[in-house]
Amino acid sequence: MDFSRAWHAIVDDQNWLVKVLIGGVMVLLSPLIIPALFVSGYFLDVMQRVAQGEDSLPEWANWGHLLVRGLLTLAIQFIYSLPLIILGCCMATVGLLAGQGQGVNARTMSDGASAFLLCLMCLMVPLAIIIIYVTPAAVLRYAVEGDIAAAFDFNRVVGLIRENAGPYTMAVVVGILIYVVLGLISLLTCGIALPWLGFFGGLLFSTLVGQVAWLDRQRRSWNGGAPALPASPLPPIG
Repeated sequence: MDFSRAWHAIVDDQNWLVKVLIGGVMVLLSPLIIPALFVSGYFLDVMQRVAQGEDSLPEWANWGHLLVRGLLTLAIQFIYSLPLIILGCCMATVGLLAGQGQGVNARTMSDGASAFLLCLMCLMVPLAIIIIYVTPAAVLRYAVEGDIAAAFDFNRVVGLIRENAGPYTMAVVVGILIYVVLGLISLLTCGIALPWLGFFGGLLFSTLVGQVAWLDRQRRSWNGGAPALPASPLPPIG
């Protein structure tokens, strides 16, 4: 995992500051939904470029392309999060039913519901960790293959993670740390800079995840010599 490459893939772009400023505005307008889709589509293009060995940021152009890819990325993330969403709905339902208990059995129902909710909570935490860990690999496969079906080829998704466990795990962990650090830095500006710092953090994370696909192809193409940048069209990953 080349952290220097991830950094320079952003700041060495001639217009990186303008692109980050635009991205921050899109993040700021994310409650309107459509700008959030533009951001997701842009991050997907960044992953794809890095996977192809291109160390430059895409232009903020072809908005329809960004919108569609962002919508499909959101669909991937939503479907992978469904187990967690269903579990959360179960917890909410149990809590609601327990709160409606009356009479002599109310305390018994409350105690039983509390125990059941505790069990569900114990399932929710590891499930959330698994989803956070696996979902970027699914999005990466879509970014590289250009086909949303690739994100749901679970054998290939798991294979990508297993065969690149070190770089992939490092990318996910460092990505989380990046957001934590940038969040703390944003406190110094009372949150005013948060949209732009958040977008910059998303760029760093996208470049790191994109490197996993690039490294995967380099590993497959080594023949005792120095690795070369992958040619286009790219072979499947994972």
